[in-house]
Amino acid sequence: MSNKLRRFWIVLSLLVFPLLTSAAFAQDDTKEEEEGKSWVLNYITVVLLVGAGVGIVGMGTNRENEEMRKKERKEAQEKEERLKKLEQG
Repeated sequence: MSNKLRRFWIVLSLLVFPLLTSAAFAQDDTKEEEEGKSWVLNYITVVLLVGAGVGIVGMGTNRENEEMRKKERKEAQEKEERLKKLEQG
């Protein structure tokens, strides 16, 4: 994943997390005892863990990026060498 996309997902998760948890913590505890166990926090935990897993897998290695950078540097060096030869010749 590109850095921009990675940053987007981080910002999005940081914005969504408080929205999800505020509803869970704003619930009245007396109603929860009468209605049964609330599963909201469990769902939030699962969503966060899945999001973290996707983020970790998406980060992976920067092998492709490094190869592209090396290729671009090599091309830039070759271009500079050709320009120097043209200037001298």
